[in-house]
Amino acid sequence: MHMCCLNFHSICRDTVALFFVLITTTSAASQEVWTFEEHVSPFLSKYCTSCHGQEEMESGIRVDQLDGELRGRRQFPWKAIDKHVGEESMPPEGEPQPTADERKALALWIDGAIQKSLLRDKERNGSALDNTIVLFGSGVSTTHNPRNLPTMLAGGANMGLKHGTYWRQENSHMSKLFLSILHSMGIHQESFADSTGTLTDSIFLDA
Repeated sequence: MHMCCLNFHSICRDTVALFFVLITTTSAASQEVWTFEEHVSPFLSKYCTSCHGQEEMESGIRVDQLDGELRGRRQFPWKAIDKHVGEESMPPEGEPQPTADERKALALWIDGAIQKSLLRDKERNGSALDNTIVLFGSGVSTTHNPRNLPTMLAGGANMGLKHGTYWRQENSHMSKLFLSILHSMGIHQESFADSTGTLTDSIFLDA
């Protein structure tokens, strides 16, 4: 099995550029960058307080007490709002409905606020992202052949993950990557699936 690893930071600028192009092709309402005070708070007041306010608080969510901070447990009500507004199950039928552009703009604001909180909130050693390894693409293939599987890793700066690199090694099993991730997280498992050890001379400094 062949495997290649694309580090998140090495493609970050291209991803941001693509994201910007996608955003600029949407309507004028979507192009406007939302803030909590000018857009999100009025949105909640207009569409949500009748069911989630001081007099009535369905599902234990009270939107009139929410602010623009999405740290820690404060994220949970926002994730619920993002889900139900995106699925158009909120507001309920018979109530004033936001436009499709408003729903998209709210989702973008919530996603961005959560990402900012991950980068801002410091653990004992770096940000939450520095102490988290995110893996994507271990099974992404269109050849129906488990070879040359592109994989992207993000985070893990404080766990020995070397950023800004592209790494590839012939005949490296994906299970070696999984075992290397476990070792980087301090879980010293001797084997994983059909692995024959960790990745050497790779993006993992301490594997």
